[in-house]
Amino acid sequence: MDFEVTRMMRAPPEAVASVMFDPDRDPEWIGGARSVERLSPEPLLPGARARRTGGFLGKKFSWVTEVLEHVPDRLLRMQFVEGPMSGEV
Repeated sequence: MDFEVTRMMRAPPEAVASVMFDPDRDPEWIGGARSVERLSPEPLLPGARARRTGGFLGKKFSWVTEVLEHVPDRLLRMQFVEGPMSGEV
């Protein structure tokens, strides 16, 4: 299944990025994420990984993402490297 979501935020990019690009804050805005474990000391460097644990539709699971690209306050591109999902986000 492929899908794309777009949402316009009425806030400066740096304010949005301060929440969305900080893996420790994922549970604040990702409905399925309950906890995050940083697997790399610098979470925004290419190659950095983080494990999220949570669930969806009553199923509990974890997944690991790896940073592919980061442009401060503008872009964070990651790929799923472990877990039930595949692709990029």
